[in-house]
Amino acid sequence: STPVAIHDPADCPPGTPFCLDKPMVAAGPLPAAGPKAKATGAAVRVFYAAGETGLRMRTSIDGGASFGPAVPAIDGAYGDVAIDGRGAVHLVAAAATPAGPAAWGSPDNTIRYTRSNDGVAFSPPVTVSGPGESIPFYFVNPSVVADPQGRRVHVAYAAGTPDGKWNIMLASSADGGATWTR
Repeated sequence: STPVAIHDPADCPPGTPFCLDKPMVAAGPLPAAGPKAKATGAAVRVFYAAGETGLRMRTSIDGGASFGPAVPAIDGAYGDVAIDGRGAVHLVAAAATPAGPAAWGSPDNTIRYTRSNDGVAFSPPVTVSGPGESIPFYFVNPSVVADPQGRRVHVAYAAGTPDGKWNIMLASSADGGATWTR
């Protein structure tokens, strides 16, 4: 079959250069209906950066034949997504600027996490990176993984200064992303 555009046309008006960027895709179960319910069905979720609006999510429950409306997920561009065994969507992104020295590391940049338990609305983002930690925009590429129940969540990301002295950091949560340790 021929590939088709799946972004919401309203996210990037025709002729707008560099509007869509950094696509991600994840597949997993549809969210469970309650704390003891089991996840059912399957969903394909596509994420993309849309200009200044941050990461957006579109969901297909028919194997990619059609997609629901775009949903705002989190501010930022570089990111990663994981879907746990209960169908919760875990999303991490760099809230960072690509301009000037901050592009290569600044304490004004942060790594942020959000989740959606219902596959529709996302919780308010939580900062994962440490206070005052210098985060680059370029090459930061945070990644996320969650255990099957969505309780333990881990985020890896680059931290460092414009001189190129960077470290790979790991932040972990034992409470589904509410609090983090480094």
